[in-house]
Amino acid sequence: MLLQDLFRGGRLVMSADPLSTPDEFVWTDVLTNRILAVAAILLMLVNLPGLFRLVPHLSYSFDRVRGAADLEHSLGLARLRNRTALIYALPYCLIADHYVLARPRLLDGLPAAWTAPATLGLLAAYLLLRAGCHAVFRPRRLSAEARATLRHIPYNFFIALSILALSTVGILTAARAPES
Repeated sequence: MLLQDLFRGGRLVMSADPLSTPDEFVWTDVLTNRILAVAAILLMLVNLPGLFRLVPHLSYSFDRVRGAADLEHSLGLARLRNRTALIYALPYCLIADHYVLARPRLLDGLPAAWTAPATLGLLAAYLLLRAGCHAVFRPRRLSAEARATLRHIPYNFFIALSILALSTVGILTAARAPES
């Protein structure tokens, strides 16, 4: 009896017709985003042979400390890894901007054309802060090669994260999943 009293009557206050919404913001309509996306694709295509050369060493370094040390010990592979991580920073930041994965309040007032470059700037600021912290707080007991391995090992995981994010976005786009 009490439940029936709760839902006895009501009145519709909201309009039955949907509100007309202004044109939705489409991320791909912004020229800056298009230019950066084309640049990211071209850079990844140019780096593809190097990525294929790097993948076995990366997969060996994910669960073995020795694999990460071997990767750091090989100067050519370490440079290739660093360049690949730098190249994959652009598509990762574009994904983060497109899906608003990280947008601090200080970026709220930016025009749409500047949000992707600002996201790249946030990553650059993080890397500079990280380099500064490493310079100040570096462990003195480790050898120079062990410190370099410790400093660069996040790049290994970042490359894998970027490839996984690109694959996920590609699969969801092919499946026509809604962007939300």
